[in-house]
Amino acid sequence: MNISCLVELIRSERKRSEGSLIKEGLTMARECYICGKKPVSGRTISRRGMAKSKGGVGQRVTGKTLRRFCPNIQSVNALIDGKKKKIKACAKCIKAGNVKKSA
Repeated sequence: MNISCLVELIRSERKRSEGSLIKEGLTMARECYICGKKPVSGRTISRRGMAKSKGGVGQRVTGKTLRRFCPNIQSVNALIDGKKKKIKACAKCIKAGNVKKSA
């Protein structure tokens, strides 16, 4: 099974799981072409005080602010269906060998 077949298999699974939201060849700006990883929302928690394990009276939460956890997206020239195409893939997919790079 070659890499382009594997990519299409993964993308077809994504289409089935997300309905028909992903159109062929169109992805979001910060979304991995292979696995569909994209930024997720989270929080940072600010605390003050010394931890009890270090001899203090304990930490208190002083604020919670929203933040985004962004995946490590890289632009890469890849072979998709035997043709050279510039895609955006996350570093995890590139390291795993799911992206067949073109010259």
